Amino acid sequence: MSLKNKIAHAHNRLKETEGAICAKCGSKNELTVDHIIPSSLLEFFGITRETSYNPKKHGHNLQLLCRACNSLKSNRVDWSDKRSLPILQSYLDKLHEDLSDKDEEHNNRI
Repeated sequence: MSLKNKIAHAHNRLKETEGAICAKCGSKNELTVDHIIPSSLLEFFGITRETSYNPKKHGHNLQLLCRACNSLKSNRVDWSDKRSLPILQSYLDKLHEDLSDKDEEHNNRI
């Protein structure tokens, strides 16, 4: 599936589950899919832009924002959004778990 199709699928799924309104201002116009934790930061956790739209793995990190709110947010974390810290913590926990597993595998080979 192309990135364009993944974004369209995420957009439709969010409209169904969250309603067709901007999570920030409530507008119903020009809605876009936004990453609560920006995709540029997700790369640090080994998550590509393409996989970041997967609703099963990363749906908790997606929201609908109108074009104006998305432009204002840009690629920053909105710390006033109460969802930001728990989502970031979940990615940090997963990274820690993955690194611990790799460390354990390395120690078992020695």
